[in-house]
Amino acid sequence: MHGTTLWISQLLSFIWISTSFTQAMSSSPSSSAVQRILVTGANKGIGKAICERLLTEYGDNTHVILSSRNEELGKQAVEDILKQNQQIDKERLQYLPMDTSSDESVQAAAAKVQENGWTPLYGIINNAGVSLIASQNLFFQ
Repeated sequence: MHGTTLWISQLLSFIWISTSFTQAMSSSPSSSAVQRILVTGANKGIGKAICERLLTEYGDNTHVILSSRNEELGKQAVEDILKQNQQIDKERLQYLPMDTSSDESVQAAAAKVQENGWTPLYGIINNAGVSLIASQNLFFQ
């Protein structure tokens, strides 16, 4: 039951994010400035789909930073997206290791964004999930 509820919540969030982002992108002034979006929890599922959609449905000035806590899976997701969408310039998609549950990891990721010149960020889509399975016992005891 809880897994289904969480999945439905994530799906509704994705629909809201997708609609809101589409409206924001269509209302933003047309310019050649790079619009860089950071997507957390993006190595699979909804996060990966968001990255792919941003890259395929918006202009060449939309760049995506795909972030995940698992470096191997994150880099594989980048490869998969580029392989399935060969028209995408590989410079438009970067990988950034980040575990959003760790302050140190988030600070290191922020430093890397600055160091690589990936600023300013046009937006952040915080898709990283939190596992409630381990903490459910706290709520249901």
